[in-house]
Amino acid sequence: LDDITDRNERFALTHAAVYLKRHLQRYPVANKVTLAVLCWVLGQERGQLAEILFAQTGDDVRDEVEAELLDAFCDHDDYGHALWHLLGKIGLRFQKPFIRQALKVLDHRMETLRYKGTSLIEKNLKVLTQMFGLTDQEREFCIFLYIMSNYDPFEGYFTGALQCQKFSGRKYLSNALGLSSNELNGIVTGKLERIGLFEYNQYNFGIEDDYRTLFENPTNSVISKTFFTKLPKTGVPLHNHFVGEKEIRHCLALLREKSETSTHILLYGPPGTGKTSFAAGVAGQLKIPAYGIVKRNDNTAEKRRAAILACVNMTNSGDGSLIVADEAD
Repeated sequence: LDDITDRNERFALTHAAVYLKRHLQRYPVANKVTLAVLCWVLGQERGQLAEILFAQTGDDVRDEVEAELLDAFCDHDDYGHALWHLLGKIGLRFQKPFIRQALKVLDHRMETLRYKGTSLIEKNLKVLTQMFGLTDQEREFCIFLYIMSNYDPFEGYFTGALQCQKFSGRKYLSNALGLSSNELNGIVTGKLERIGLFEYNQYNFGIEDDYRTLFENPTNSVISKTFFTKLPKTGVPLHNHFVGEKEIRHCLALLREKSETSTHILLYGPPGTGKTSFAAGVAGQLKIPAYGIVKRNDNTAEKRRAAILACVNMTNSGDGSLIVADEAD
């Protein structure tokens, strides 16, 4: 049932277990949906939950429900419902003691999920962190979103049952992430929102498709298709453009200065007058690499911000680089 050899699965389940543990520590309620998602995280270790409950019952109750539990063992939803049925026979008074013991089983599960080396998701997340300059809290929020987008039991619990996508459910989200309400608000209204990394409203809560692809496969081809691409070194010489020598010298002088912040130069004119070609020529004259921000049909402001931010963070090394944002308006 649960021979997990894939590091990505172990990574995702470990984080799901951490989020669930924080929730149960703060809100120790053992209802059907909570028991079902707990069984999903525990995998084969879910049988220990039944033993905790059987310790509070007589042999007659065990004989009555043991067959039901055995039949349901391979399905986390069915097994959770069977446990809830058994807990109902014991009484709600045992709900909190049961959660305390279940948390110990959850801790053991996290130990068994440990693995050597680094998962592919972790490696990809490192690339995303570099691309967008993510903080530790933003990184954790992205992990939560990724698990939400890929694991139905997790999504069903945190959006279906706890309604984390609604304002009333934010307390559950901030608690699961180990954040204060102000810290969570700063994340959902900050950089990640400005680059359109996620959808977060009363109907949807998850990572946006382009970023989900990056999470799974941040290759150069995906990055160049989605965000930026390196411009060819060959181009039209600067003196062949309709730009005066004085203006050319001024542009080159500005870009040769090593200021602490980026230098911005606006080239304007009708389409086809050589603005992009001129920018590539400037890069060639300065002997620095040039990158172009990808133009897409769905070229929203959020995607443009993300592309520029990623390009700056990924190419700003050595003697610097030149970034060309075509159609800047």
